[in-house]
Amino acid sequence: MDESKRCNDLSGKEWLQNSFSIWRDIAKTKEEKAYKHPASYPAALCEKLIRTFSKPGGAVLDPFNGIGSTTAAAAALGREAVGIDLNEDFCEIARSRAGESENVRILCGDSCELLDTLPEDYFDICVTSPPYWDILNMKRSADQRASVNYSDKQADIGNIANYGLFLQALAELFEQVCRVLRPGGYCIVNVMDIRKKSSFYPLHSDLASVMQKVGYLFDDLIIWDRQSDYNNMRPLGYPYRFRINKVHEYLLIFIKKDVKSVAVKAAEVYDFLMDLKAQGGSFFIEAEARPDRMNSFLSEYNARHHEALTTRSEGVICLQSDADKWGLELRLYVAEKPPAGLDGFGKNPVYRNEYSYRLNDNRVIRELLDRGCRLGEN
Repeated sequence: MDESKRCNDLSGKEWLQNSFSIWRDIAKTKEEKAYKHPASYPAALCEKLIRTFSKPGGAVLDPFNGIGSTTAAAAALGREAVGIDLNEDFCEIARSRAGESENVRILCGDSCELLDTLPEDYFDICVTSPPYWDILNMKRSADQRASVNYSDKQADIGNIANYGLFLQALAELFEQVCRVLRPGGYCIVNVMDIRKKSSFYPLHSDLASVMQKVGYLFDDLIIWDRQSDYNNMRPLGYPYRFRINKVHEYLLIFIKKDVKSVAVKAAEVYDFLMDLKAQGGSFFIEAEARPDRMNSFLSEYNARHHEALTTRSEGVICLQSDADKWGLELRLYVAEKPPAGLDGFGKNPVYRNEYSYRLNDNRVIRELLDRGCRLGEN
């Protein structure tokens, strides 16, 4: 056996056991239950996932780290890890669970902002459990547990009331996760489907759809059987409408596609733009977002590039605060058809009619801004 080609250090027996599509007998310890986190999962689950889907020594990421089950598991395995969470109290618990490990960093703040500070193509695996929409803000009908609000922060995507916007926010965040995962690295996402009265929301399949649009292959899924955790169930809908008591969750398995790095693609686009300008042409870069996200972006942009743009500046589109869009969108417009092999450009059907082609790729356009390109006409 060529040890250098192994994808993990499992024994043959462990490999077989972990390959079964339903995982049982993984529950939170008494200590983990005592932390009173409203939606935590056991470190034992994280440890099993990390060992199964990465090699020894690989770096681990969790952008929804909570009380730190992922980072505690990484510390126990001697792995380097970064965990991010909005809640300072939970971050303190996560730090204590990681013990004296110098390889584990717990960052408190908005994952969308903090992920930008992490290096590209660095982490071997991401294990995480995002909010199940805004379900924590509602009373649970299955076991009558009261709502437990995770936070009242605007950056908490668990407070987004619109399901479509919630999925947009997840897509934006996991696109940033994709940037910091190495090509071929795994992203394992724990989710559960949701019912709100008569409406059913298949979160696991909806998330799988948006993940495939932001750089991932949907490789498989595991059913995590949690029936032993539910001991106060009641017959939902009885006797008028039969409803399902959900006692399982999904572990969605994604792999980062092995494609050109952002830096390489940005360099190719930049060369094309410079050739375009040398021939007397021009291009246009535009930013669009709701006021909160736009103000955050402009603050970062102005500080980084020593400018003083406002929401009224050229190339800045500030939407209404209740607009049907969650994240920041950066767009590049060109009049000339990009050369063959320069992927990502499409026909421009809506804005900037003088430009025939458009590129929507926040990561590439951020690189272009760092290379000297600017919002507005260039």
